[in-house]
Amino acid sequence: MNSVVSVQSRVSDALLSVLDSRAAPIDQARLLLKQGEATFVLSGIVCSFSDSQDCVELGAALELIHVGLHRLHVRIDDDRHLPVPLRPAGRVLVGDYLTSGAFRLLSRCQDAQALKAIGIAMVQTCEHEVVALNGDQTAEAVARSYAPLGEAAGIAGAQLAGCAPDVLAEARGFGGALFAAHALLRHGLRDADAARSATLLAASRQASQTALASAQALHALTGLGAPLALATERHARVETESSVHH
Repeated sequence: MNSVVSVQSRVSDALLSVLDSRAAPIDQARLLLKQGEATFVLSGIVCSFSDSQDCVELGAALELIHVGLHRLHVRIDDDRHLPVPLRPAGRVLVGDYLTSGAFRLLSRCQDAQALKAIGIAMVQTCEHEVVALNGDQTAEAVARSYAPLGEAAGIAGAQLAGCAPDVLAEARGFGGALFAAHALLRHGLRDADAARSATLLAASRQASQTALASAQALHALTGLGAPLALATERHARVETESSVHH
């Protein structure tokens, strides 16, 4: 079965292959990536369709884009969730370095449809995060900001696995809901406001249910079991962690 566990070491190798600078800030970026190894949701989505090297490298590229955009550029003045504090200029430059590494990985892919999906997702992510700068931290805003990269992961995985065109829409919904559920869970667990935290966690459970339903539909359409296994595992995690939190 293709899963984030079975390909995790290959994704890590792909990440390290394009992060060859030994500068101290880049070491801190590697720590950020290492923190995400327990989940690696984006690469898990891509590789649930196929564990080909193309899928591994596109999944790794999406992980780099996610850290660069969501964890460095957007929260440029917030060091609370970083392993080591970075000045704003350092965060910008490290985020740009990670994005350049993502482009190095993407340049190896010959599938124009998969690349187009990722390009569109990057634009949408930036647009949604610009709007969120006004202080919109609702569950809907969080989901809007994170879903595009998840949708791109689903489309890219299905495209590279050779799935039929009618599968792509379901793969898009599966990836978007799964990554939104992950983001909502993380935001909900660390939000100090009890009411807002409860709302975020409830939205995470709902998005997780949506991802599970899409994974079941994908299984019916394609016979692929790995997306369903990933969605089931993530859903169990969402239910457990959100319940423990409250």
